[in-house]
Amino acid sequence: MKNNVFPIENGINLFIYGTLLPGCRLEKKIIGCSRRGPVLLEGAELYDLGAYPGMVLGRGTVVGAWITVSPDALILLDKIEGYQSALAAEDCPYLRRPVEVTRFADGQRVRLQSYLLNQDPKGLARINHGCYRRHLVEKQTSGNWILAYGSNLSTARLEERVGKLDRARSGWIPEFRLVFNKQSGTDNQHTAANIQFDPTARTPAVAWWLESNQISELDRYEGVPDHYFRIGVPFVDRSHPNEVEYLQGYVAHPDQLSSGRPSEKYLSYLKIGYQEHGLDLLEI
Repeated sequence: MKNNVFPIENGINLFIYGTLLPGCRLEKKIIGCSRRGPVLLEGAELYDLGAYPGMVLGRGTVVGAWITVSPDALILLDKIEGYQSALAAEDCPYLRRPVEVTRFADGQRVRLQSYLLNQDPKGLARINHGCYRRHLVEKQTSGNWILAYGSNLSTARLEERVGKLDRARSGWIPEFRLVFNKQSGTDNQHTAANIQFDPTARTPAVAWWLESNQISELDRYEGVPDHYFRIGVPFVDRSHPNEVEYLQGYVAHPDQLSSGRPSEKYLSYLKIGYQEHGLDLLEI
């Protein structure tokens, strides 16, 4: 999908969190928008309504994306969401309202508009982790492909954490670049790997197949959700270079961003992983 087609300064900024997201069934409705990357909304809750999700204000967090659309595109999206400003609020299934989100890339806080579910969510299934794309892939199987781009590229390193591994696919994460701006959870003098939205970049990565108990163990090591969020992330398998799929990966909590450098020991895990999986060492 092309990025920055519509000039950002002339558009309406939206927070999307469901079927309009890239990789979801209505993504074609936002072709031509300007995409600003993944963002986090705190003080909200996400619910599964069957064919689509709904969001209400509450006590949780919701992961989505920041896009900028033209006035004409906004009219179309309002129609899709069943929102009409001319109608009484009780007659609209969704209401477009302002929310304040935080960019994963740099911790920037920005006020956007988003579509809030206009009904009491009582009785609906809550998506506790707040990521719709993650929710979709987790509904399919008990295990899942989990992306590694940092120290978990090393087979030995990851097996120390989650046990025996037997399936891996190498490729890259499109539209994200590798950065070392996550404050280390064990060493205040160094930083760890993270990925940052950049439509011109890509990050070498490996998709590991993990069972649900292994994913839970890895979440513990990664400090989910206080240090990292596990969210839906695009991936291209190098054996299918023209196909983008959405798997799961760890992205640093915006509150954990820091300047610094990784330790030599940490970098050694990446170098071992790059060599094991035939990745380009020049990327780091």
